Amino acid sequence: MNESKKLIINGQQHNCSHCGTKSANYYDIKVVRLHETKDKTLHALFITCKVCGKISMHLVKGLGNDLRDFSIKENEEQNYFGCHGYFYLQNDKLNTLDDNIIMSIPTPTFIIDANIPKELRDLLVEALECVKANSMTGASACVRKAIYTFLAKEKAEGTNYGEKIKAIKGNWANLTDYLDVLGGIKGVTSDQCHEGSCENFNSGEVQGYVRILEEIFREVYVIPQQRTEKKNAIMNRFNEAKKVKQPIKG
Repeated sequence: MNESKKLIINGQQHNCSHCGTKSANYYDIKVVRLHETKDKTLHALFITCKVCGKISMHLVKGLGNDLRDFSIKENEEQNYFGCHGYFYLQNDKLNTLDDNIIMSIPTPTFIIDANIPKELRDLLVEALECVKANSMTGASACVRKAIYTFLAKEKAEGTNYGEKIKAIKGNWANLTDYLDVLGGIKGVTSDQCHEGSCENFNSGEVQGYVRILEEIFREVYVIPQQRTEKKNAIMNRFNEAKKVKQPIKG
């Protein structure tokens, strides 16, 4: 996973959901083990950001019933897990930690480009949150709704989903491969998912569709705006330079 989209990067750094600082150091992390069922546990990680001083919480699954399997060293004097801002995790656990986070408070928004329209970004974030909660029906619905919201936003013409995707494809030749993938989604043939007509995606499919949609949305809504802003800035500087230029006397 791209480090800029991770919640916990390594044993000393995280991307803070409060202040938005990327690769921020944290100086304190507490771990609480929760009993989800008789035989199943979760772990809540409480991280204090060194930049803003605020605490964020991440609920993590799949780390085992024994904290020793988690390779965290206990600071007995201060009675919490962690020491001087260092998070003692085995490398293989650290690399997959974000994949096992099922809930975060506050909900992070930086996992999707913040310049994408909020109505679309929220659906992609919700889809990923559903994956973490193992709610594939919810995740699948969010992906489909994101596609339909995009098609409606772009006023895509056509009597069915396939025709609308084809119409959109004509506007962005560089997105053909991505749109071909979306065009192949089964069970999206109307504006509503009827019983038995829409199969759920698995977690890998959801994550793949989210990344594809994010790239499409960036190309459609973000990059053109960035180009316009850059062009305006260049032209403004050029025009200001022309105003102060002294005429050459003959």
